[in-house]
Amino acid sequence: GYPNPTITPITSEAISYTALYAFSYIPGPSHALSSAQIKFQISNDGSNWYFWNGNQWSQASSSSETNTAVEINQRLGDFVSQIGGGKFYFKAFLIPGSLAQLENVNLGYQGAVGAPFPQNPPATPTALYGQPLSSSSIRWHFQDNSTDEAGFRIKVGDEIVSTTEPEFTQNISYLDEEGLSPNTPASGRYVVAFNTYGESNPSEIYETVYSLAQTPNPPALQVIDQTTLRLVLDLSGNPSYTEFLIHEATTNKYLDQGGNLVDTPVWQDYLSWGGSSGIEIKNLEEGKEYIFEVKARNGDQIETDYSESVSAIPKVVEYSLLLQKTAKNQGYRLALASNYLFASLFLSSLNSFSTIFLFISLFLFLLIISFHIKRINERNPRCIPKILFLSPQKSFEKISRRDHLGTYLSSYLLHKKYSRISKVFFLSFLSLFLLKILLSLLLVYFPSPLKAEILEIQPGDKIAYEIKILNQGREGEVSFSDQIPKGMIFNSGSLLLDGLSQPDPQDEFISFNFPLKENEEKTISYLLTLSFP
Repeated sequence: GYPNPTITPITSEAISYTALYAFSYIPGPSHALSSAQIKFQISNDGSNWYFWNGNQWSQASSSSETNTAVEINQRLGDFVSQIGGGKFYFKAFLIPGSLAQLENVNLGYQGAVGAPFPQNPPATPTALYGQPLSSSSIRWHFQDNSTDEAGFRIKVGDEIVSTTEPEFTQNISYLDEEGLSPNTPASGRYVVAFNTYGESNPSEIYETVYSLAQTPNPPALQVIDQTTLRLVLDLSGNPSYTEFLIHEATTNKYLDQGGNLVDTPVWQDYLSWGGSSGIEIKNLEEGKEYIFEVKARNGDQIETDYSESVSAIPKVVEYSLLLQKTAKNQGYRLALASNYLFASLFLSSLNSFSTIFLFISLFLFLLIISFHIKRINERNPRCIPKILFLSPQKSFEKISRRDHLGTYLSSYLLHKKYSRISKVFFLSFLSLFLLKILLSLLLVYFPSPLKAEILEIQPGDKIAYEIKILNQGREGEVSFSDQIPKGMIFNSGSLLLDGLSQPDPQDEFISFNFPLKENEEKTISYLLTLSFP
């Protein structure tokens, strides 16, 4: 606090009054405007002290029941009507912890005794110029032409847009107006000085001043083809009438309204640069990197800094979609055919038959050799050790009879019989093998014209189709259409896109249009019913 404040009264006696009009104070030169606080209590007799409690004047019982000078000034008329006339006294409370300095207290009143207080409002200040400080503030400069002002106000009509209140400040030369939007015109402003007797006459109107534009964010760049880029501006909080300049750093040229790079700067508003659709930059070199940056300017032609730069290289953009279509018969009788399906199925059959014929012919051939070895064995016993392991003894005995001499009378006849059968199976195997080679060569050099067909289904069968579309190129719009085959009926309510239900097709085509990002996949599924084979 202030244990020993110095107080110098202006008058030796209290002022007698019959009416009160204004109350204010002038802070000292060391007063901290941003943090210091001074509050007051007032009295009509020097014994009973009063404060405004929000509804009426009440007797104060502690130092916390106080008011600011502004609050007292607003309720002085009520003080006279509620408390009455008398002699005016005040108490000033310098709030502890703040650097407060009270220089002077001014009172506007009517009474029998005069006082050395101002009798008129201050002289009119001179409006000089407005200075934009940022995208949200403007500083209004003026000349102080009075010595008895309590402060200043910047006004538009009757609205105060900037003031020195609640603290009163003398001998200043500008006020800052805050809270504006980027590149916004501030017009109709004027300045007044005020004291306890009111405001001065208004100054001349300031010239219209725009707040600064906001520095733009980087523009968006898109590669169109090997000689064209698309550039889209970002307003970055600026109004659409804000003008922008687009600079290309590699060539040190500027973009014009036709999408060409030129030597002269071209300023245009947001909509003239194509708005949200942007502008196509044409006649670029394929494979060359282009670097773009953007600046804005306000209505007073004050420019911002350039935005951060973005770059792109015009080139041929490949669109690559991978489409895979599969179908399943819900009755498990469906087989899909590709270009090679029928031939592949036939070759599979040939593989199976040729394998069977090969094993049968090999078995019979070994059996014939066995019979032949038996006959040799009977005629030349010395061969037994060499050929015994080749003879299926038990099998042979089951199909042959031994005579009283121990020879196999039927072996020769069986040999001839099985030899003929073996030749038939072996020739069949050889024919199928050659046919397989021939078909394989035909498939390689003469691809089958067969399209996907449905095999082994019957009327009434439901076929579930699933189509996967994978984007292996850059992002773009995809148009898809799949015709419902003749003889097939679409099942209402079965059309799904990524598992989400879609409206039924209106004709024989199932069609979609959707954006597809790079490496994104979409799945389309639906059910068809076979109405006739």
